[in-house]
Amino acid sequence: MPHTRYGHLVSPINRLPVELLSYIFTIGAHVHDTDGAVLRPRLYDSRHEISPCLSYSPSFPYLVASVSTHWRQIALTTPQLWSKICLTVQDVAGDLSFESDDSHSLGYWALYRHLSRSSGYPLDILIDARDPDWDFSEYDISTAGRTPFADDDPTDDYIHPFSVAHMQLALNILLPHFPRCRSLAILTDRWAPMHTALQCLGSSDYLLASNASCAPLLERLVLMRCNEFASYSPNFMPRELRAPTFLPFGGLPIQPRNPSEPVKALPRLRYLTLSGVHVPWSLLPDLLPHPLSPSDNTGLHVLELSYHSSEVRQSNTEFFAALRRCPRLEDLTIRLSGPKRDSDRVGLRENGVVSLPHLTALTLGYDDSLAAIEILRQLDAPNLQMLTLEDASYPTAEDYQDSGPLLAFCSAGTHQSQHLASRPVFPQLDTATLHGVKASRDAFRMFFGSCAKLRALTLAHTALSANRALRPRAEHCPCPMLTALSIHGTSQAMDPSLGVTLATRAGCGAPLRNVRLEAEQSVALALDDVVGEEDKYGQTITRLVTEYQTASYYSQALEGAVQENRDAEERPTAPTARWTQFYTS
Repeated sequence: MPHTRYGHLVSPINRLPVELLSYIFTIGAHVHDTDGAVLRPRLYDSRHEISPCLSYSPSFPYLVASVSTHWRQIALTTPQLWSKICLTVQDVAGDLSFESDDSHSLGYWALYRHLSRSSGYPLDILIDARDPDWDFSEYDISTAGRTPFADDDPTDDYIHPFSVAHMQLALNILLPHFPRCRSLAILTDRWAPMHTALQCLGSSDYLLASNASCAPLLERLVLMRCNEFASYSPNFMPRELRAPTFLPFGGLPIQPRNPSEPVKALPRLRYLTLSGVHVPWSLLPDLLPHPLSPSDNTGLHVLELSYHSSEVRQSNTEFFAALRRCPRLEDLTIRLSGPKRDSDRVGLRENGVVSLPHLTALTLGYDDSLAAIEILRQLDAPNLQMLTLEDASYPTAEDYQDSGPLLAFCSAGTHQSQHLASRPVFPQLDTATLHGVKASRDAFRMFFGSCAKLRALTLAHTALSANRALRPRAEHCPCPMLTALSIHGTSQAMDPSLGVTLATRAGCGAPLRNVRLEAEQSVALALDDVVGEEDKYGQTITRLVTEYQTASYYSQALEGAVQENRDAEERPTAPTARWTQFYTS
């Protein structure tokens, strides 16, 4: 084994080429999941990833740089190792100098080190200003105002550790480096820090003062106010910061390369998430790149708009104008957002249908099923493969949200449930998730009857009628190609009649090969075992068994239902192709 000039043995790992050791350091910086598997770097193909920084260990570069002189030299000359920049509450905890204008006094030394050592490598930036101990107040003693109805509480001395000053100073440091920023995610719980972030990102004065000439590499922009309960209020809070004054990067003085081309504020933007964050909606299309030709792959691929109070939601004209700017959209999430029902009816008629031929995944979380229908009515997505419908009404709402008309519309393009499904709105649907959806059995049957190509179905806290609507009736077998069923919720997963559904489908030649039953999270916390078995029809049933639920309960319930249908084995089995032919003809 080789020796150093001082006679010490050389470790085998130090005999590796510098390039290979540098690559090992880069891979090692990505954290491991609970099973020990490496969470590999995601090259922006994960549609709902908040930030690549979440799968990165910020302490790892310092760890390897402290092992030896050789490793330190390699670590300091590996820009990719320092390209993930994370700023959290813990980085500024204990610093209450709100009026200080010295960024060094706020403990931001790690930002400077990463910015310097990353050289010219593209940056992924995450600013997480959320406090785990936040009391859901918008003000405290450090701010000009105080939380309503808490002023008389002498014990209310909570101070949020991440202030407006922290946000402003952080962005003052980072803005000059935005020309090499590849992804930016800002997460807050209060609105004031997010409002400051929007001001810094959207004001031309801030951008010009920081020499942030453009953001040509930005592919992912995530802005989240993580307080979904604020969206249930009809009025936006805090009132004094309600006006959407700033559009992120809207103040960039960008000149197009070719005068004949349209100006693109963010030419490489692919993923945009605005959750609880509203902007000047009429200006949003100016932020989005637009492909110049059908073969041009530029433009937004993933868009999420979620958790906006009714007062700050878009009009129909603004909403569909933004969608028209995204003809290559592949994934769309609208959850407690989008235009309200009966808003801007003239604009709705004038806009016409928006064609999204590349859209393959749609998530629609609604608190008004008729408003959801109006959104779907204006979309043409013939190649949609994954659909999620979620009743996102207020958890303690007393009004019953009937989703029957919405299911009927998805089935036949009309919300009149008496019409049969002549042409499904989404004929290529392969995967469906229904979360909290409440409707009659007939409405579920109509929806399932239109899903001729559905292979995977998830029912989460839906009405029990959804389980029973999957049973074949006479010559009709709903979802004839369905092979995987996942049911979440205590009452839904423990429904004894589910065994009848499994048995009758198996007897008709449309068995479910993989069935997963899960109780509610509050019950599943006492998880003792996971039981997976295969019944006589070849249907694999995975059951979560807790101290409140025993395997014998499920076995007796399902076996009892199967016993009642044992003659199904002796009846002629109708092949799956028979049902497929019926629904596709």
